[in-house]
Amino acid sequence: MNDRARRDQPLGLAHARVIHDDAGSRAPDYDDIYCSQADGLAESRHVFVDGNALIARFTALAAGDLFVIGETGFGAGRNVMLAWQLFAAHAPAGARLHIVSIEAHPLAAPDLACMTARWPALSSQAARIAALWPAPVAGTHRLHLDERVTLDLYFGDIEAGLADFTGTVNAWFLDGFAPARNPAMWSPVVCRAIAGHSAKAATLATYSAAGALREQLAAVGFICQRRPGHGAKKHCLAARYTGRPTPPEARELPWYSRVPAVPRAQRIAIIGAGIAGATAADALARRGFLVTVYDGQGIAHGASGNRDGVLNPRLAAEASPRTRFDLAALGYAGRWLADLDDTGTLWRRDGVLQLARGEAERRRQQGLAARLSLPATVLQACDRAEAAAYAGQPLAGDVQGGLFFPGAGTVDPSGLCRALFARHRIDPVIDNIEALTRGNAVSEPGWRLEGQSGAVYHADHVVLATAGAANYLCGDIAPQQAVAGQASVFTLTDAARAPACVVCDTGYITPAKAGRISVGATYDPRATELAVTEAGHADNGRRLADVLPETATQIEHAATVGRTRFRSVSHDRMPLVGGVPDIAAWREDYQDLARDARQTIARSGALWPGLSMSLAHGSNGLLRAPLAAEILASQLAGEPLPIAADLVAAIHPGRWWIRQIVKGRLAPRRGSA
Repeated sequence: MNDRARRDQPLGLAHARVIHDDAGSRAPDYDDIYCSQADGLAESRHVFVDGNALIARFTALAAGDLFVIGETGFGAGRNVMLAWQLFAAHAPAGARLHIVSIEAHPLAAPDLACMTARWPALSSQAARIAALWPAPVAGTHRLHLDERVTLDLYFGDIEAGLADFTGTVNAWFLDGFAPARNPAMWSPVVCRAIAGHSAKAATLATYSAAGALREQLAAVGFICQRRPGHGAKKHCLAARYTGRPTPPEARELPWYSRVPAVPRAQRIAIIGAGIAGATAADALARRGFLVTVYDGQGIAHGASGNRDGVLNPRLAAEASPRTRFDLAALGYAGRWLADLDDTGTLWRRDGVLQLARGEAERRRQQGLAARLSLPATVLQACDRAEAAAYAGQPLAGDVQGGLFFPGAGTVDPSGLCRALFARHRIDPVIDNIEALTRGNAVSEPGWRLEGQSGAVYHADHVVLATAGAANYLCGDIAPQQAVAGQASVFTLTDAARAPACVVCDTGYITPAKAGRISVGATYDPRATELAVTEAGHADNGRRLADVLPETATQIEHAATVGRTRFRSVSHDRMPLVGGVPDIAAWREDYQDLARDARQTIARSGALWPGLSMSLAHGSNGLLRAPLAAEILASQLAGEPLPIAADLVAAIHPGRWWIRQIVKGRLAPRRGSA
């Protein structure tokens, strides 16, 4: 699918149509069954578990090994849950299982519950998946099933799902509806994509032993073997891949290369103890990496130390990379925060209301909602009365409606950072890293970090999570703009006058916490100092009165508590996540793009070894940093990534440099070949 076609696609998907009766559950649109009342678990074990020799392979894994399963057709998740259960029973501690499953027609939660109830032996696995079950939105949804098992659910077309997939698979489950009823699931294009994502000696199993399927698999490098089928079925199929594996990076634009995987024993230094650093530390520590965090000002001293933060996605009226990334980030952050904090101490799902001021903005919002066609659990376009009901307070006279995000809300940023470090017993080193140099490969391998205290530290890999300060440590970072913003805290005489959800216009207004609301933030790209000013408080007071006039009358007194911090943003307002480009090499390797930007130069983008970043989250750090951390940790762990390949490119730190090369603004240095 080309970029234009992808942008025009609605992101909301219809739930599968299912009919349940005494015989089982079936899909009338395909005239085929999901599952019968017969022993489906025995069929899954025979066809998929035994067909891929999973128990023996799980048992043979070593601590630190990663095993990846790919599935076409999630259905109700029976195969996934069984594989998860068997992995827990047979794999050694420290091994990890990653499952990627593609489903074009996700089940509604009640249908999922009805179908999984037939397998009481999998009740604990079914309950966990039900608790994490995502809304029917196209794209990848990452679910952490437990500490060692991750499920990437891709909702959408099979060919698009395989094209978006960024990993390599050890064992395949082909479990779509029968080829005669759903030929798209078994096409030559799908078989070629499966081969392209297969690891060396990858295996494949399916209940279909059709001759056409065997021929297609053989044509792309699989050796197929018919096995006895289960029950009334005469045959099923097992296969082994004998072709040459395709490295994940070879499937993408070569300059957007990913960070190479590193051994778990390597020492990882994270510079920065704010949201970006804390989420990176959490994602890496969960995978068993040895993490040390450095920050001269302590935990959450920047914008991450604000009293309140907001998950506030910004969507365009098309499925643009920014829209898709923010939706993926919103879904991931909601599940991740719920796992971390089920008491409401750090995070409250209050909902976020983005107001439409005036008729033109109302029409824009309504058009956006109609075009994206997202489910109501994700986004609701509302009129003035509905917006006021969500806010729980009278709105300004020119408000014509809004966009309401039920799954968004407020976060305690500082508390979140501290909880993440405490979760892994990480005590950040209070020292400002002033210099970062590559050590001698023999006597001092890795990176040398020089602290303001005079101390010298060493690490095999360094993650820059210091916002704009990263540019002082490493010059090969795309430009970031530092924008100062002041947030103010107001005490209400009547807490009942606080908004019921986060209300956003030119800034945000939060629900009350201990009788106080946060209002912010001012926007000053020219500021050079971090001062809390009366002018800033007055600006935020006007922001409140302009949106919630009656709430503003309940302010006890002028704000006396506030905080001003810099937020760093990139040129295109997308974060910078991934490896740090070696720009000297890029100048040489990609200079021909200035003459023809459409050509593909088969040379991987050179990266500084052992150096990566999670930067430029701007005012969306709480929304984007958790997913960014997961992306970065997945790269370092050699796992499939939780976003599509084109989104990896959209946040890659080299994208600005490529644009400069294409425009002829970054020519090779004089004297170069």
